[in-house]
Amino acid sequence: MRASGDRGGRVISLPASAATVQGYTGHVVIDEAAWIPDVDALWMAVVPTISTRTEYRLSVVSTPGPRAGMFHRLWNNGDEAWSRHRVSIYDARAGGPAQRVGFGPCGKRNGGSQLLCAGK
Repeated sequence: MRASGDRGGRVISLPASAATVQGYTGHVVIDEAAWIPDVDALWMAVVPTISTRTEYRLSVVSTPGPRAGMFHRLWNNGDEAWSRHRVSIYDARAGGPAQRVGFGPCGKRNGGSQLLCAGK
């Protein structure tokens, strides 16, 4: 799926497969990372394309999943470059309806969603 914004930006949604993401650069969001069967291969395909460009952001987000795999390792053993934020269903309801979509805060498992973001 492709969508373009009114300020020239674009969103390209691709299947979670190493073969489909190679060759693209830009901000990357790996959605539902805890549930992607071969997320390590996906990671190895994505990271080289953005690791040399400091203006690109990598966000890894997921709902609660297995206590193993890349997402679990990033949350529990990730270095200081990762920003971790928890957003429960109660936090989301208290915040009201979303006004816009963007690269915003993420979180960890706590009765709601667990999300993990990398960046400054």
